[in-house]
Amino acid sequence: MGESTNTLAKLKMTIKEKIKRALLADPMKTNGQIAHNLNSRVAVVQKVRDSLDLPNAPKGRPKGSKKGKTLEEFRVKHDVGLIIQRKIDSVLSEDSEEYFEDRDFREMCEVPIHSWRRFADSKKFAAYRLKRGGHNLWASPQVILQIKKVLGIE
Repeated sequence: MGESTNTLAKLKMTIKEKIKRALLADPMKTNGQIAHNLNSRVAVVQKVRDSLDLPNAPKGRPKGSKKGKTLEEFRVKHDVGLIIQRKIDSVLSEDSEEYFEDRDFREMCEVPIHSWRRFADSKKFAAYRLKRGGHNLWASPQVILQIKKVLGIE
């Protein structure tokens, strides 16, 4: 029976009493948080805070400083030649014995098909590619040489 009386007392509290109770429970909550939780205005919460001689409310979450991005961040995402080179460096090392079909390598690089061909056919990457006899492969230069021997290309 004591619980229902307590519930009724909460229902009869004025908004200022609810604000006071919330401030005393946690004085470090921002005025905005309390106003939001109690469906009140921030100015009313501040008035109650002032009447209780509580310290000023902490400011709400700081607005993120708008940080620009660097040219390097742009290049990592959009410079297809750089993306291919980094993937070659990480996957097609000298000790690697794997080869990849052109499509699979493009997907590993996460480059859209419309941007791929212009860069993939560059002379810069010729040592890592075999594009002859119906084959379009990516591998380390040593593996490319061995595949050419198997196919009788060189």
